[in-house]
Amino acid sequence: MLRGFTVLLLLLCAGEAASHALHLPVPGAVVGMALALGLLIWRPRLAGVVEGAADLLIRHLSLLFVPAGVGVVAIASGLSGEWPAIIVTLLVSATLAMLVTAGCTVATARWLARRAPDAAADTPTAAAASTKVTPSPQPSAADTPSTVSAPVANRPASKGADAAPTDKAHRQ
Repeated sequence: MLRGFTVLLLLLCAGEAASHALHLPVPGAVVGMALALGLLIWRPRLAGVVEGAADLLIRHLSLLFVPAGVGVVAIASGLSGEWPAIIVTLLVSATLAMLVTAGCTVATARWLARRAPDAAADTPTAAAASTKVTPSPQPSAADTPSTVSAPVANRPASKGADAAPTDKAHRQ
């Protein structure tokens, strides 16, 4: 785990150095994360080295918000007239963060699908989807009622005696 923290710290320092040297308007931590992403794409085996350290940091991520919360409480009296602007800023930035995250997730999923199409065929879901299912024969018009009903598997559960027990029944 020490090696993982060392790699993460070196990437953070490299990001800070690049941000200051190139006068980027982006925080060094963000540049370091971009460097980490590039490094992990270039050397996927490095993920095993940083995995333990990253898991530990994520597990205790809430502790990293304590200093920011204390800072807000300390200067709250000076922000009394600024709350509407702060709330709008928080809502807009949170919405943008969610949209960017969704876009990155979709782009990554597409990239991974193009990168390893053969690996997807080896998954149990793909194997189950590729098995041929023969449809059951349709009943003739003579032995069906005038209204066509959905197959039993697709029917919603009835409220009659043959219905599946509900959660209340399980709790009693």
